[in-house]
Amino acid sequence: MRKIDESKITSDKSMFFKQGTWTHLQKAYKEITEETIKSLIGSSYDATKVYVLNGCVNSGSGSSFNISAGSVFYAGEVYLVDATTFTTSGGNVAVGTITTTNNTTDYSADPCLFTDGTYENVHNIRKFVIAGGATGSGTKNYSAFDFYPFAFNFKDISSNITAGTNITISAIIARQYFDGSIAIWAIITTTSNIAADSDLISGIPNAAPNSFSCHAWDGSTKFNINLYAVLSHIQNPFGVINSGTQIAFYLTYRQV
Repeated sequence: MRKIDESKITSDKSMFFKQGTWTHLQKAYKEITEETIKSLIGSSYDATKVYVLNGCVNSGSGSSFNISAGSVFYAGEVYLVDATTFTTSGGNVAVGTITTTNNTTDYSADPCLFTDGTYENVHNIRKFVIAGGATGSGTKNYSAFDFYPFAFNFKDISSNITAGTNITISAIIARQYFDGSIAIWAIITTTSNIAADSDLISGIPNAAPNSFSCHAWDGSTKFNINLYAVLSHIQNPFGVINSGTQIAFYLTYRQV
């Protein structure tokens, strides 16, 4: 770990602050951050990847992007990402680019007066800026960002799931973990009788066919009911489910 040995500085002996001292201090915190994050990623770490630490989620669709603020880790450094909205056209895609600006707001940090009488900007602010552009024209295409680099990290996929006919989703949490495992917790209610083999919800990551038990309530009686997950659907595989039945389930599986 890099440190400055301040014990050499005494009341009667000062030290000139050199360019190398700045470099030493900047490398000190960069090395700590880099090695900590690399240890969390583990043996799969790839210096060419952009790892999302926080946010950077696109809530838009198609060529319209609405990306939330966040932060990324790339080539040993952490970069902030500002929220942005834009629309691509032609063959353009969303592209992240390392962009440098200068700090001119915090106590007028820049520009700085040098001993030769010139003014220079030295307080750099480096961010990942996401905007529309030709594929490969920036540092990394947004589609190549790694959204779950750490163990137990997950991507919220709740918005991908839709209710079947005559089904209301009262609450849902759906997560896709980095290792391909899926966890879905939901409460749904039937608004009409649901025939056997009907889709209750759709849009889940592909599941191998499997049956699971869950709890149901028809307004007067609590009982168990079996449902069936197959491909991108959860179905009612057996008899009719009456209108007004509330079903609560928790399902975990590995995507196929």
